[in-house]
Amino acid sequence: MARYYELSAPPEGLARDLGPGGDRVAALLHGVSAHVPADGARGWASEGLPKTLAGAPVRPTPHVPAALLDRVAPSWLAALERRRHDARRRLHATGRADRLELAEHVAMLVATPRLRPADPEDDDALAMSGAILWLLGTLVADALAEDRADALAELIARGWWPVGPVDGAFLTAPLDLPRRPRGGPPERSRHA
Repeated sequence: MARYYELSAPPEGLARDLGPGGDRVAALLHGVSAHVPADGARGWASEGLPKTLAGAPVRPTPHVPAALLDRVAPSWLAALERRRHDARRRLHATGRADRLELAEHVAMLVATPRLRPADPEDDDALAMSGAILWLLGTLVADALAEDRADALAELIARGWWPVGPVDGAFLTAPLDLPRRPRGGPPERSRHA
């Protein structure tokens, strides 16, 4: 199986190489790689967001400090962890562990440059980047194991990070938040 060391977008033929669910993984990763940070002067638009997720109204937020991440509903995080575990178990049981490994490998290569914090000393940006990468890994495994559309994957593919339920609302934020310097407009990625 091919190994990649630097990618700015999913390689051609990834969906075919991954087999069932590969098209959903490729679409997710194309969305992540194609996302261009919003213009800080114009802000970001929330049209097209669903009205509710996980039984709570969706609320976009322009800031996600680490303290806010600590308030994401533990039950939602636990459900995502079960989802990831179940997907990985099914893929291993059906002999598709190598496909999962390839999908996760490509996902991290494509996403990491997009999520590298503008300031490596910014603890909030590091926490955001880690949370997004964890969620992306969960959604990649789930996409390979399940034959269904996923609202969280669709949000990421459109440039939104589904942060999770916090205080009765489901928070979403621009996917490029870790790349925004503190108090400034988004940093332009050299891959954008």
